[in-house]
Amino acid sequence: MTDFPSPFEPAPPRRPLSTRAKLFRGATRLVTGPAWKKLVEASHDPRAAATAKLLEIVARNADTAFGREHGFGSIRAIEDYQRAVPARDFDGLSPWLDRVVEGEKKVLTADEPTWFGQSSGTTGKPKLIPITPSYFKEFILGRSLFARALAENLPQLADGAELGMVSPKIQGRTPGGVPYGSITGKIEAAKPEWVKNGDTYPLGLFECDDFEKKYYLLLRVALENKITRIHTANPSTVVLLARKLDEYAERLIRDLESGGADAMDGLDPALVAAVRKRIKGPNRALADKLRRLKGTHGRLRFPDVWDEFAAVLCWKGGSAPFYLQQFPQWFGDDLPVHEIGYAATEGSFTVPLSAKASDGVLAMPAAFVEFLPEDARDSGDLSAAVDASKVEVGGRYFTLLTTSAGLYRYDINDLVEITGFFHRAPRLKFLHKGGNMLSITGEKLGESHVVEAMRHVQTALGIELKGFTVSVDLSGLVPRYLFYVEAPGLAASARLRELLHACDAELMRTNLEYEAKRGSLRLANPSLIVVPEGSYDGYRRSRVAAGAPDAHVKALHLARDRAQPDAFGASATTEWE
Repeated sequence: MTDFPSPFEPAPPRRPLSTRAKLFRGATRLVTGPAWKKLVEASHDPRAAATAKLLEIVARNADTAFGREHGFGSIRAIEDYQRAVPARDFDGLSPWLDRVVEGEKKVLTADEPTWFGQSSGTTGKPKLIPITPSYFKEFILGRSLFARALAENLPQLADGAELGMVSPKIQGRTPGGVPYGSITGKIEAAKPEWVKNGDTYPLGLFECDDFEKKYYLLLRVALENKITRIHTANPSTVVLLARKLDEYAERLIRDLESGGADAMDGLDPALVAAVRKRIKGPNRALADKLRRLKGTHGRLRFPDVWDEFAAVLCWKGGSAPFYLQQFPQWFGDDLPVHEIGYAATEGSFTVPLSAKASDGVLAMPAAFVEFLPEDARDSGDLSAAVDASKVEVGGRYFTLLTTSAGLYRYDINDLVEITGFFHRAPRLKFLHKGGNMLSITGEKLGESHVVEAMRHVQTALGIELKGFTVSVDLSGLVPRYLFYVEAPGLAASARLRELLHACDAELMRTNLEYEAKRGSLRLANPSLIVVPEGSYDGYRRSRVAAGAPDAHVKALHLARDRAQPDAFGASATTEWE
């Protein structure tokens, strides 16, 4: 078996690699060698690798309630599995997951969850994904392969620390007594002590509910360190941190001169002590540097403040280009932006090989993934799903996931595109969520969120809405949501601002990720547009006239493109105050 030349595409180093960077690359090659060998071997025969991974999961979990009901003991091939197990979305899998959350044993997996990863579902109910020991090994395998890519493509990152976001807080415990929260908290807890973010930043700072104080103090502590990268999934967070660095410039300069830290009033004394412990004292030289930069360039930028700053690590697929186009003004035109891979609470599914591209090779040792052609899913033909050996370049597919978390043929509602191959293993990039869903900064806002929110708004305010649509405005520096509503006499009402605030509040109630993104300033204040009366009836008529059966015309509750609701016109518009 002859390997191709190195599949990695490094970023050109801005300076000769340091001894530390070379040691980091060598050590990472050594530590990740077995995992990388597994991926390379799998890439030569994706069918065999996919079959082996599937049968490993099925055999381990044959003696579970799910396994017995679906005949896991008789499954010998991918086709057996596809016939025995129907594809399910989260709602379809919920009856089984609910039993696991309640504490019942051996429902989906033989090994029991030690943690539940929390994320927003397509209903108002948060998703809790079981994190079993077997699944966590799969997830860490995917992340270790990403570490290999960084060591090959950006070894200079080892010359300093990172600025990123983790969520270490335990949000609660299930009825079965198992903690739940963000999977980043679980990952952080599993890191060796010497690489934990807590060495650079107090972990309690990431739990601070006052986002202005949190961002300020993160940047204040960052100034005490050599920062080589920002590492966070959402590029919206990257832009936010860049804007905050400039916005806080004068306060940061004053604190550098005094050796103190602003914004600590009202914080937990233990957190205050932890922040002060990380501040080394006055640094007038750095304060003078920041003042010169601000005066010369009109703003502070990460690569100017930190000489060692080498890259941004974040998502580059989906809606990311909206933010990526803002990166040059904050980071320059030539700073590497490295994709972090197609990953979620449900798994880590690709290994990005390039410091430039937005795709990654399928991490076959970490999960069994099926690919359902886009048009087949739209027509409801789930039998068209294929394994990794049968996909085509340029093809667009929805992914069906099978992992050791107890997700079996799980339809995560993600549309991906095949961009090429590493040997015979597919490379792919994430495009967007399917169906009626908006996800601008990871909030995964579904139609059911919107319908539930508007139902409560009408009840609470006593206002009849004949139609409503939620869309997005991407024209500003920070995206925002737009609420289009139709209601008799509403255009002349004095209650428009009350309605706007109610729409926002109810959407935060029904979608915890929307609430988080609003609170962390990654979504700007929304706007309310009152459309002329008869707009939604006219929309239905136009759809029927275009050939759609009347009974099949779907309400325009979500619009990824605001052009349609904008076409209704506006009788009144209300901005946030």
